[in-house]
Amino acid sequence: MRLENKKARQDLFSRLKIAVADIIFKCEREENNSLDSSLVNCVYNISAIKKLLKENPISKIFFTSRFVEKEFKKHFQDLLRKYPQIELITLPSPSPRYAAMSKAEKTEKYSLFLPKLKQESP
Repeated sequence: MRLENKKARQDLFSRLKIAVADIIFKCEREENNSLDSSLVNCVYNISAIKKLLKENPISKIFFTSRFVEKEFKKHFQDLLRKYPQIELITLPSPSPRYAAMSKAEKTEKYSLFLPKLKQESP
C-alpha cells in the first residue's frame, strides 16, 4: 500500500488507532549533521505528549531509535510513573543510514509490533 499524501496517511493512522508525535518540539543540529547525536538546544514536546496520553487510551509507545527512547525516559519520567501500564517498544531506525538491517528486515520487525489493517467488507 502506497500512501500518496498526508490525508491518506492520516486516514490510515486513524483506522489503525495510531498517533505519531515528536518528543522534541524544536532543536538545532551541530554542523548540519543529521545524526541524532548532533541535536543540541532541544526543547521537548512535554505539554503535547501529556495531553495525548491524558486524552487517549494509549497502550504502547513506539520509538524509532534507541536515542529517542533514552531521551523519552530521561525527560518524560513523570509520565512513565503516571502511566506505568504503557508498554515501551523500540523499533529499528527506519533511516537508510541505519544499515545494520536491510529494509526487508526492518519491515519484518515493524510488522511484528504494529497493528494490522483489517480489510473492510464490500
